[in-house]
Amino acid sequence: MKLLNQNLNTLKFNNGDTINLAKNPEEWLEFGDNGIPACCFYEYTEDTSAEVFYNYFCIEDDRGIIPEDCHLPNEHEWEEFLLSEGINKTEHARQFKGDMSNHKSTEGWEEDYQGGTNSSGLNFKPLGVISLQGKFAYQGTGVYLWGANNFNDIQAYYLEISRPWFDKPGELDLINYNLGWEKKCGMNIRLAKNV
Repeated sequence: MKLLNQNLNTLKFNNGDTINLAKNPEEWLEFGDNGIPACCFYEYTEDTSAEVFYNYFCIEDDRGIIPEDCHLPNEHEWEEFLLSEGINKTEHARQFKGDMSNHKSTEGWEEDYQGGTNSSGLNFKPLGVISLQGKFAYQGTGVYLWGANNFNDIQAYYLEISRPWFDKPGELDLINYNLGWEKKCGMNIRLAKNV
């Protein structure tokens, strides 16, 4: 799997239609509660250079947001990638533990969560997630990326790179390919090149 070195940042569907841009938590919730595709800039800023967050309805929309030469990695691709990086599976389903520092950004991590060197250039940033309340959560502590596997009408899978709250500084990263966040929540999207 050839991951791109930055998150998706488009504001348009592949056919040119504009994706609804939420400017505050209320607008985000309005779109999500009605199953409408939406995106926003980090912390609802108007700074167009900021990272873009998407609800899962953007991914499901027939107009598409993923360029033709790319795809959204699925569970098996993430597993293969992690294992190739020396990240080990734990006894829990879809959970891994290992040192991701060479893929993590050098900035933005809270002190106890140990940033990275970004020597791989993948630059995974701890931007957190948009919660069910439309608020940003877990900034500085975790990377949240939508996955390709749809679970049901309400939930979809996502990849999380974080550290358990009970771990001490210097402990290994915890990587989950999991479900639990609803599709109306907001996450970044990291694509892989088609090969």
